[in-house]
Amino acid sequence: RTTIDLTRGHAGFAGVPLMRRKDSSSIGRASVSKTEGCEFESRLSCQLPLSNQSPMLKKFSTFVGEVKGELRKASWPWDPDPKVKGFKKFKELIDSTVVILIAMILLAAYVGLWDLVHREVVDFLTQLGR
Repeated sequence: RTTIDLTRGHAGFAGVPLMRRKDSSSIGRASVSKTEGCEFESRLSCQLPLSNQSPMLKKFSTFVGEVKGELRKASWPWDPDPKVKGFKKFKELIDSTVVILIAMILLAAYVGLWDLVHREVVDFLTQLGR
């Protein structure tokens, strides 16, 4: 039987090997007639059987590991040079943000103009029908 050591803060997260922890109870167990000869198995502290590990936990830890790897490969929109300070460090980010804002304003104006045109056409057609 393999067990997970939960005292390390995680249960096999991010490739940490699962190990059996050896410990014992701080108090002794007295022999009781009901359990005598029944091979009573005591549970050690902070351990779960490996079969109780959720498949969702495995999928989640795999997902987090893959996301970390992809984020390391990404090209970030600021200058990684530590010598560059102030707004110069974020020049690419600021330029991209300005382009997006201008594009959104133009798109809003385009949609608003066509909304106005269609509303006037519908109003004209409903006036003819009266």
